[in-house]
Amino acid sequence: MDRASCPSPTTQPADMSRIRAWTRQNLSRPEELPISFVYGGQALHGIPESWHPTSNQRRVDANITETVYEGTNTETGLAIRVECTEYRDYPVAEWVVWFTNKGSGATPVLSDVLAIDGSFAGASPVVQHCNGDYCSADGYTPQATPLRAGGDLSFAPRGGRPCDGAFPYFRVAFDGWGLCMAIGWPAQWAVSFSGLGDSVHVCAGQERTHLRLMPGESIRSPRMSLLFWNGHVSRGVNLWRRWYLTHILPRPNGRPMAPLLACSGTGE
Repeated sequence: MDRASCPSPTTQPADMSRIRAWTRQNLSRPEELPISFVYGGQALHGIPESWHPTSNQRRVDANITETVYEGTNTETGLAIRVECTEYRDYPVAEWVVWFTNKGSGATPVLSDVLAIDGSFAGASPVVQHCNGDYCSADGYTPQATPLRAGGDLSFAPRGGRPCDGAFPYFRVAFDGWGLCMAIGWPAQWAVSFSGLGDSVHVCAGQERTHLRLMPGESIRSPRMSLLFWNGHVSRGVNLWRRWYLTHILPRPNGRPMAPLLACSGTGE
């Protein structure tokens, strides 16, 4: 077997089985995609059948598969495109949502765009989060908050600064397993976690989206990244680090990045 297509030494079959079961349920059919939005006053989930959704899949390399779902509202010309990425060597899935006005006039109001609007089943959920950077010695303090049935947790940064008072990286630890979640950093993101007893419902996106698109204009949601792990939370931490080093961190000239030196001054 090609070494490039082998699972990571730290990835276990149970990790991959869990993420694949989730993607089969949530990322394999356009109408079941875990996204939602309100268009012209109508609440929609996934890509509606009336938008005539299509899909196209390609292998990016030995370990990455991309599936693109597209649909168009024929009455107004608003097109939606959801780009989903799945990994063969790590239990990770990612996606981002694009909206484009392909019509000849302004669209009806597009609002409440959620890059994720879905649930995860598990017992005894604990949300692990931190308070971001707000020019204090207490910044980036890790916290863990149990989420009981009927409980809610919400986070958003201040003033459009992506990590001011909140940080868009989270872990949800259940009994025996958990998930890491990252929300893309385009300014004023927001997320909420709702305890449902035997599951947690997650909603995340750009805060207070409410707009019209002019012909040719496009917007996108924050990118969502999920990693599933089995066992202790430390496995999730290390799997995330290894995945990030393998697939996300730049490799100039194909080599790992060397340590960077930075300095700042007042200019005086």
